[in-house]
Amino acid sequence: MGSSHTLSDDYPRKHMNVMRKSINSIAKFASTLLQYLNQTSLKNVEQQQYHLLQHLIQTATTTEFGKLHHFDDLLNEGCKYQTFQTTIPISHYEDFYEQRIERMLKGEQQLTTPHDISMFARTGGTTSKKEKYIPLTKQFLHKNQLSGPLSLLLFYQKEHPHSNLFAGKTITISGGFFPNPFTNAENVGFISWILQRFTPWLMKYFKTPPETISLITDRDEKVQAMVQQTKGEHITGMAGIPLRCSHLLKEVLKATGKTNIHEVRPHFEVLRTGGTRFEPYRAEFDALWDKEKVQVRQSYNASEGFFAVQMEDNADDMLLLTHHWIFYECIPLTAYHTAMALQQPLEPLALPLSNVKLGEEYVLVISTSAGLRRYVVGDTIRFTATSPYKIQVTGRTKFFIDAFNEHTLLDHTEKAIKLTEETLSCKVKEYSVGANVDEKARRYEWVIEFSQAPEDLAVFEEVLDHNLQQTNDNYRAKRLENWGIQRNRVYQGKEGIFKDWFAQKGSSGWQSKVPKLSTTMIVIDELKKLL
Repeated sequence: MGSSHTLSDDYPRKHMNVMRKSINSIAKFASTLLQYLNQTSLKNVEQQQYHLLQHLIQTATTTEFGKLHHFDDLLNEGCKYQTFQTTIPISHYEDFYEQRIERMLKGEQQLTTPHDISMFARTGGTTSKKEKYIPLTKQFLHKNQLSGPLSLLLFYQKEHPHSNLFAGKTITISGGFFPNPFTNAENVGFISWILQRFTPWLMKYFKTPPETISLITDRDEKVQAMVQQTKGEHITGMAGIPLRCSHLLKEVLKATGKTNIHEVRPHFEVLRTGGTRFEPYRAEFDALWDKEKVQVRQSYNASEGFFAVQMEDNADDMLLLTHHWIFYECIPLTAYHTAMALQQPLEPLALPLSNVKLGEEYVLVISTSAGLRRYVVGDTIRFTATSPYKIQVTGRTKFFIDAFNEHTLLDHTEKAIKLTEETLSCKVKEYSVGANVDEKARRYEWVIEFSQAPEDLAVFEEVLDHNLQQTNDNYRAKRLENWGIQRNRVYQGKEGIFKDWFAQKGSSGWQSKVPKLSTTMIVIDELKKLL
């Protein structure tokens, strides 16, 4: 009886190693091809975006949304952006859910896209109390959510032509799935689980652990299963949000009795991360590995789409992926908040990419082939370049403080924290800050969990307040003017205080993000009870 070779778990390791080395060589060639494609495609971004807008309108003329907003008339008029801008409504998640997403969850199709909605990415509810359900199509998953990470890897390969990343496996830390709240179907999950499920079969051999481990619901059980699964594997990379990755690396070191991950994974070279800013976690990771041997590559990705990737080593901005089936618009942040406060229309404020200015803050608005139409993502960005378009993520539309007309953004507090850490040789693990508007105690109040506490908390308070004034001119002006705003107050949280706060709300914290900035004291008052 003849023998045959199949790609199964018992396939001889030497053959798998040969295959990985072959893929590694292909990846090096692909990075060269990518460089050529980017040199041509990124020069015509505005034209690409216009053609994409035409495509999104043309393919959706027969949908409920297309009929309601007369997409056929838009096409007949030449699909002018000015007409699109003033006639198609801009929506936040809450509006979109009430009008269409709930119906999609119940099984209705052809509402905003001609393609079948096959999955829903559930988020932890970053800026709202309830989880969100983002509709996805197979077409969009392959053209955006799966091709985005590939672009990041190929940019890395271009920078490191002698890399052996694809000669080994990447640990991919993903969430799980949930029953559909209306139909009980298994078509709802965290975006990380959905991407693992739809990863092309060949590339699954370069990822670990298998889907069976990703489906484990208990976090501690899943982590231990991942430690055991990857024990004998050739690991060259890891992908996930910083909190999960650091926890897993610590568990690997604990299980092996080692103090440095390169004692266990000598070929580990890349950490791919996104979903939250990495800089606050950098010192924590540097204590776990030989930092000279690891490149951290950041991406800007969300359940709604894969938006941007880091192109070069040590870059503090990311390339906006303008050819990945998302049409982008931007609303100036100050105008956005004014319009929201006065309940004025947002539509006339939106700008195409061709009209953005460097250094200004914008609210991101997207239209996708998965059916999101002029959807406010909820993030704020700043452009650092326009040829090609590069951005920095500066915060959330709801994560800001404007209690005294000082307009403090996440970017301001992150920079102030970093400056304070450098000055006082301490390390902040996590924090939240709120505005106390009480007339007798008008100030910012912080709850901070330190991984390395300062010697004197009062000095930390003073230096932090000084640095926040340096990073936010509006805050400095309000502190110096006769507004009665006092120096900020810092409360030192016990170890695990944010984990305990999430636990009180029925969350492990792995899929939720700490609400770092708030104009109210609700979160701070809850945290102060856990000090």
